[in-house]
Amino acid sequence: MFASKSIDSQHSDLIHDVQYDFYGRRMATCSSDQYIKVWELKDDQEWHCTARLQGHVGSVWRVAWAHPEFGQVIASCGFDRTIAIWEEINNSQNGQVMPGPSNWVRRSQLVDPRTSVTDIKFAPRHLGMQLASCSIDGMVRLYEAQDVMDLSQWTLQYDFATNITASCLSWSTSPADRPLLVVGNCKPNSANSPPVLIFELGDGQRIWERVEAITNIDGPVHDVAFAPNMGQSSHTFAVAADRLYVFYIKERHDDISQAGSPDREPKYKIEMASGLDGAPDKIWRVCWNVTGTTLASSGEDGTIKFWIRNYALYWQQVGHIQPDLMMPSLPPANEDMNPEMMGSRNSSTNAINCIGSSNTNLRNVSNPVQFHRKAPLPNRNEFVWP
Repeated sequence: MFASKSIDSQHSDLIHDVQYDFYGRRMATCSSDQYIKVWELKDDQEWHCTARLQGHVGSVWRVAWAHPEFGQVIASCGFDRTIAIWEEINNSQNGQVMPGPSNWVRRSQLVDPRTSVTDIKFAPRHLGMQLASCSIDGMVRLYEAQDVMDLSQWTLQYDFATNITASCLSWSTSPADRPLLVVGNCKPNSANSPPVLIFELGDGQRIWERVEAITNIDGPVHDVAFAPNMGQSSHTFAVAADRLYVFYIKERHDDISQAGSPDREPKYKIEMASGLDGAPDKIWRVCWNVTGTTLASSGEDGTIKFWIRNYALYWQQVGHIQPDLMMPSLPPANEDMNPEMMGSRNSSTNAINCIGSSNTNLRNVSNPVQFHRKAPLPNRNEFVWP
């Protein structure tokens, strides 16, 4: 049984992204009003806004929390072509933390991108304090904080062109395998501009190489998300496009033995999951639970659906949350829109169909933020972002 609850976000424009921290007790929202807000779930089970951050001069598309091992750190990106790094500083006196509103400081502002930055993701903690970003011009950039105690210094470790209109990205989560990055394309049009690209960090060359492209996806890609890897021999990731997709990625060595060259890099075998027939509508966001066994998706109609894989490896819907509010309609897309405006339109649509994680599943319409949560409040093993 799910209960619905609404709060006034006090954002003056569309909310584009909502992200929960590792424990699901705090969340960050960002909006076209150029503000980032930090919320905290208090003992009275009410969400309270504890900070309002302004560091962009345009719409803020995405926010991301770093792993708590590195402190309370948020990254944000926006239409102004910048990435901001925020850190919370506790009010302290004589070495003791004092009660009161939190104090967030913008530690760094990364200005390498030349076009609107559409997505940012912190790397899994076993890779250290790294941050990946993608831009409308197709550039992917990876930054690293050389000293986690000084977040004002970030080094651009890698930058490479994908030759697509990049809209989203996701890190693989397995510490035992080479890191992978999946990048989504919001304007696929041919074999030279496929909907999804997969990049791998090579062992010896220390460069990111394109290893696979997925073409059997309909429509622009709005979101991608790797499932947490719990020791499986393959990777699983979900794609939000004109419908919901789940793919499995696994290294295969059969062609290596046939070729007789043990030094040849293994290729990946990619399989599309069966099922997911109950998700024919356009999908805007996807996220996984902490074990990677349950997938949540939000659709064009604002409905949040939950999926699990049964013993026959078939994905089936196990529940849904129906929206209580009418969804506002958007004007039809202008075919003459430039890529940056296309990115703006896609992100605005995400503002209407946002799902959160852990303690709550979120959907907002313009200013109000609508939460759907179980009663009583579930623990962090429910639905969390990887």
